[in-house]
Amino acid sequence: MDQNLKFIKNQKGHFSLNVNGFRYNKHKDNKDGSSSWRCIARKICSVTIKVDETKRKILGKSKDSNHTCISKKMNNVVHSHITSLKRAVCEDLRSIQVIYEKQTQKFKEEHPECVDLPSFKSIKDTSYRSRKKFLDTDMLKHSSSSTVKIPHCLGEFFLICEDGDTERIVVFATKLSRKIAKSVKSFFADGTFFAAPDPFYQLYVVHIDLNSDASTTNIIPVIYGLLPNKTQDTYERFYRILQVKLGITITNFKSDYELAQLNAVQIIYPNAKITGCYRHFNAAIWKQFKKLKVLATKEGRNIARLSSILPLVPAPSIPEAWRYISTKAPNTPEIRKFKRYFEKQWYPRLSPEVLSCAGQRHRTTNALEGWHHRLNVRLPKKCGLYLFIHKLRKESRYWDNRIKESLFCTYRGQRRGKDVLFDKKYKSLLNKFNRDSLSLSKFMHKIIFLQLTQQ
Repeated sequence: MDQNLKFIKNQKGHFSLNVNGFRYNKHKDNKDGSSSWRCIARKICSVTIKVDETKRKILGKSKDSNHTCISKKMNNVVHSHITSLKRAVCEDLRSIQVIYEKQTQKFKEEHPECVDLPSFKSIKDTSYRSRKKFLDTDMLKHSSSSTVKIPHCLGEFFLICEDGDTERIVVFATKLSRKIAKSVKSFFADGTFFAAPDPFYQLYVVHIDLNSDASTTNIIPVIYGLLPNKTQDTYERFYRILQVKLGITITNFKSDYELAQLNAVQIIYPNAKITGCYRHFNAAIWKQFKKLKVLATKEGRNIARLSSILPLVPAPSIPEAWRYISTKAPNTPEIRKFKRYFEKQWYPRLSPEVLSCAGQRHRTTNALEGWHHRLNVRLPKKCGLYLFIHKLRKESRYWDNRIKESLFCTYRGQRRGKDVLFDKKYKSLLNKFNRDSLSLSKFMHKIIFLQLTQQ
């Protein structure tokens, strides 16, 4: 007896059995563990078959074993294809149309004789219903964060909380990253708007430094937040979640110079030492000088270099350093415009303590920017919320492995040799300045010389 059995799960969760072009529905379970299956055309065909308890072979057929219905082998093959498609849209959270096109192309290559396949339009609704049922959600797309509800299959052991009714914040972290984050004191944070899925405004990620040293860097993402905007209130809510729900204490914090973010951290963690990113400062200063077109002269370039290294000066000396730059600068309309810009945007708008990164091992958030790039290249151009969470969860597992490797000292990211050498020489200059072996002006000019020779 032909044993070519194929079981297919239908929309209601029941199985049907395909054998030699005929399809059967389950009739009953027998006492001996076997099961009886009846032809689906039961109004005109009474054939039944008996399948063993392992569902691998047919034990027998009814006395009237000849079908009075017509074998529709190709129809059953198509039905199997549709069932596989429904399964695929649950296992793969990419665009349903993309999955349909990929599955259909594969099916046509395997069954070139089959030309009558259902169009995407005809099975679109049932495919979306299958995905909604799998995710246990009523909506696959959200126009507002207030309607977002993270499915259990995506949030299990990953979702920390969904905070707020109208402007919802969603926070994720793995069990290991939560544990590690509670044991460290230095944190970095940055947001990316490119990767954020609708309806959220940004993906905001908190990183930690895990045992970096002079020649290696090991910055690791641990907390992921989907935020509806970038207001100070939203940042305060986010960091309050870290403080209350995760028990995280921030002693040192570094990010870009976004005031809403810095103020929020200062409010939630009033004793934290907050500093900005030197790369952001340096890029903004040079951009402004280029805009004002003062780099054509030697004096203009000197003032630009002096201004750009201000964060490398210890915080107590920054006011004096800015006065020195102001006195050295030529009194031209362009330089006056720059001074107004600097005093409005940087100092004294920001405190010297926030501006200065003197003596710090990590003066920039470059590692965070690198992680943003890594994530962006792994996401499709139009990434839906649920696919995004699936990808983010996968990414977090990768970083869990990195944490384990770091704890056992089997992984370290090597720094460039010229960066290590610059830090060594800069530290020597800083020590001399702190011992009053160098004046402030000489200290600043030696840093500029060091930068020029290390490029």
